[in-house]
Parts: sequence; C-alpha cells; structure tokens
Amino acid sequence: MAIRLHLTERDLRRITIAQRPDPLWDVEASLRSIRTRGTVKAGERRPLRLPESSRRLLSLVPAHGRSPDFISPVPQETGGDLETGLDLMLHTPRHLLAADMAAVGATRPLPAWAHDLAQGSPSALRTLAQAVREYHGAVVAPLSARLRPRFELAVADLTRTLVTEGLDALLSSLHPAIRWTPPVLHLHRGFMDDDVQLEGQGIHLMPTFFGGHDPIVYADPHAPTFVVRFTLGHPTGLQAPEAPDESLAPLVGATRAALLRVVVETGGATTTTLARTLILSPSTISHHTAALRKSGLITTQRTGASVSHTPTQLGIALLRGGEPGGPREGMVR
Repeated sequence: MAIRLHLTERDLRRITIAQRPDPLWDVEASLRSIRTRGTVKAGERRPLRLPESSRRLLSLVPAHGRSPDFISPVPQETGGDLETGLDLMLHTPRHLLAADMAAVGATRPLPAWAHDLAQGSPSALRTLAQAVREYHGAVVAPLSARLRPRFELAVADLTRTLVTEGLDALLSSLHPAIRWTPPVLHLHRGFMDDDVQLEGQGIHLMPTFFGGHDPIVYADPHAPTFVVRFTLGHPTGLQAPEAPDESLAPLVGATRAALLRVVVETGGATTTTLARTLILSPSTISHHTAALRKSGLITTQRTGASVSHTPTQLGIALLRGGEPGGPREGMVR
C-alpha cells in the first residue's frame, strides 16, 4: 500500500529541502517512536527520564494513525524554532482546533481533558505547550544537538545530488520506501492507500533522524506546500549516536578523529561535504584524508570532479573501539 503523490510541472519547480530540523515535528516523531517501542534508550542503554507532563502528549500521539495537526505546525512557518512553533500552536483558530480534535477523536477514544483543547481553552493550550516544551528539553534537544552535524551532512548531500545529478536522481534516492516513477512519487505506507493530486503546491522534503521506517506526508491543501518527511539512514528512533571514542583523538589528532567519525557515521563523504561539515578548507581536508588513507583507515575514489572517502574495516574498528561491523548506511552514494 502507498500514498501516491501526482506531481505537475509546477510542483516539480517548487520542490524544496529543509535546511534545519523542525523541533515540533521531531517531538511528534519521537513520541511515535516511544509508543511503538514501549521504551526510550539513549547512549549506553541508559533510559531517558520522561517528564510527568509527557503523559498528555502520549495520549494525543499514537504509534500509528492520526495525531492533531496543530501540535506540529507547517515547518516553513516555524523556521525551525521551538517557541515560534508553540506560539503558532497557542494561536490556532478555534474552528480548526475543533475540527482537528474531532477528526482524531473519530479514530480512538481521547481523555476528558482533550475536550478543553477542542473548545480552544487558553489554559488547556498553555498546559499542552508547556508539556511540549518540557518533553523537548528532556528528550529531543539532547539528541538533536548530537545529531545536528549528521543532519547537515545529509542535507548537503541531498542538495549536491539535486545540483549535480538532477531532480530525477534526487527523488529516486530519498529513501528505500520512496519510489519515483515520473510524475508520481510513491510513499510506502503499511496501512494507507491513496492518490493525492498536488496541483502546483510543491513538496517540502524534510529529512529526520527520528521516527520509523515509513515516510510521512502532510497533505494539507491550505499549507504552503505538501511536506514529505523521511528518515535518514537507519531509523534512529530515540537511540542516541554512540559517544565519541576519547582515546582516538590523542592517537590521530582531534581533527582527524572528527573527520573519521563523520566518514564512518555516514558510510562515506566527499571532500566538499567534509569541509562544510567540519568548517575547514578543502585543502586542509585533503591533507588529513591523505594521512588517514596512508594509515589504512579510509579509501578514496575520484569520480569526475568529485572525491569520495569511505571507511575501511580498520577505520571502523578503531573508531568503535574494536567493535566489528561494516559502515552504517549513509546518504553518499
């Protein structure tokens, strides 16, 4: 089963890529992950402590199915800022709140206090906004801070694909559950089957490290564009990335340790992407990659003007303290 987005020429001209994560959308995706997995893990299997107020959020966001649209405003309107998004949520028109909560209530029972939200109670909305704020600070923000460099790397690679290989290559390589057969973008959904005519609204591509395998589409005809959200690499859920190996920096140097970590985490990266991610000049990156290559920690391949670096088994083992295994799935092809 799939959602099939039928794109016109105008839609294809209006495809954009999110340049920063959206905190409210990450809140929703992480809540779904909690409902799906029944637990939250971070770092070295230490459980994250959820604020008591998270119970309200968990009652509104199911593992699968509809959640209230007003708790995750359209990303283009929030600018990736939590407080801006919460302000939009607090000022949702009453008729939209009523319609939104009625649609959610038609799919499953809701707690009694949700009636106050449907009525547009300012107190109920403020309580919900504070619950979102506390949950984001306790759960999403710590993980987002560590995942941000990987997000920026992935966005840079998506942009590079669009610029160097074209729109067909971009739409064909977004995610294993997304298939592009012009002019239709197929999004695999285990429990939904629908055809959506975009009619010129365009698509805002929103990569994330939170959530499950299936992509999500936000198909509001009144929104600036349709939003397609998809996970990068293996779905992260709420599993935080591994802590840096502090013994590696003294061995190869802090810059080369950081460079090797990016290459291993992504499964491969170009010189340009590494320079942008680590805020170094391409010539400096080339100097450090030459040293890592000479040590047998990475391999390098040139394709036209692009130079790509991939980790070796030795490089992976060194970074992970001897842990076996191949490179993680990344966005560099």
